[in-house]
Amino acid sequence: MVTLLGCAAVKEMIKPPKVSFESVNLTNFSFNQVTLDFVLSIHNPNPIGASLSGYDYVFSVEGNEFFKGDETQAITLPASGNGQMHIPVTIQFKELYSLIKTTENQDTVGYKISGHFQPAGILAGFNVPFSKSGNLPAIKRPKISLSGLKVKGLSLAKVDLELGINVDNPNIFGFDMSKLDYRIIIAGQEVATGLADQVAQVPKKGKGSITLPISLSLIGAASAVRSAIAGQAVDCAVNGSTDLSTQFGQVRLPLDLKQNVKILR
Repeated sequence: MVTLLGCAAVKEMIKPPKVSFESVNLTNFSFNQVTLDFVLSIHNPNPIGASLSGYDYVFSVEGNEFFKGDETQAITLPASGNGQMHIPVTIQFKELYSLIKTTENQDTVGYKISGHFQPAGILAGFNVPFSKSGNLPAIKRPKISLSGLKVKGLSLAKVDLELGINVDNPNIFGFDMSKLDYRIIIAGQEVATGLADQVAQVPKKGKGSITLPISLSLIGAASAVRSAIAGQAVDCAVNGSTDLSTQFGQVRLPLDLKQNVKILR
């Protein structure tokens, strides 16, 4: 009887843990997806250790349920101490813009994550909720296009050209194009390859431009290339990739451009 009374008294003294958000970090950033890493701190106010058996959550965007999860993951809380939990949430932008079409034209989107930790042991019966709201940038792929092929110098032996590339950044953050690995094809023939560093700085909601030099031997060039350069326009392609340095980290952007561009003299 004394033991039962003692257990009941102890049970009445047990308090539920308190949950707070330490930080929200953007990881695995790309123009296709981003992962939000929610870092939660769980404080156990009790003089004895406790545990949780997992958690469930719902992630919403602009008030619409986007997805939900249910994880079985044991969490041990020390006596009068803190435990930490990471909840990673990956957002596919193509899926987001498809399901919630209004977000495609927004610069930022509002999110909310809410759920409950599942108590175990001495915490059984308690409700341990958590909730966090915020905004994240609605990330969009920059628009890259070829602006023209300018003749800088011409002789019987060679022609010096400059290929112009325009970069249109629709995002609310700027970036540096720190490296560009490229392959240029004119009239079906590869005419130049290269690796350029510190290519351009593109401001938020702004534009940038790149100029790539081409020195082409007319003696070795195919007749199709010589004829194309002599005309008013030419089919031109650029393949490769560029590294963009952003406030969220570095991201690689593949290039696969093909256009009919004007010959500028």
